[in-house]
Amino acid sequence: GVGAVDLPHMQAEVGVVGAGMELGRYGLEGVQSEQAWENRFALHQVVRSHFQGTIAIHGPFIGMEYAHIDHLIQQAVHRRLDLTLDAAVKLEASRLVLYSGYKPENGLFNLQESWLEANVAVWQHEIRRWQAAGIGVVLENDTDKSPDLLLRLVNAVDHPFLGLCL
Repeated sequence: GVGAVDLPHMQAEVGVVGAGMELGRYGLEGVQSEQAWENRFALHQVVRSHFQGTIAIHGPFIGMEYAHIDHLIQQAVHRRLDLTLDAAVKLEASRLVLYSGYKPENGLFNLQESWLEANVAVWQHEIRRWQAAGIGVVLENDTDKSPDLLLRLVNAVDHPFLGLCL
């Protein structure tokens, strides 16, 4: 993660090459408590106040199964997406990086097709909120052994604000 003390040196280096910046650690540190989330967000506000370039947010990832079979877990995941959208809007991010939510047990139990169908439905709805905020979402492979299923997901949703980060 980026610390506020690293900011001047980092900002100069990033500015020289004209690159953007990805702000993360929401998925490891930020999800441990409300205060941890707020602390991470406050640090990112400091970074944003000193950096006017392009910002991407790497969202939470542990346990983020967007179409989880358990409705209570699904509610928690979507609440976390709400918090992430709020942070991304306030930080004026242009992109959100998320892991796909694919778990190895999907392959173990031959649930790839049902995972795909359920996630297409989630993202056909969810991506509209991100589009309204002007923030593109890219799904990054993590536990996926191949990009094939993710490619099928993005092609099925067929929305310019949803892409891949491999």
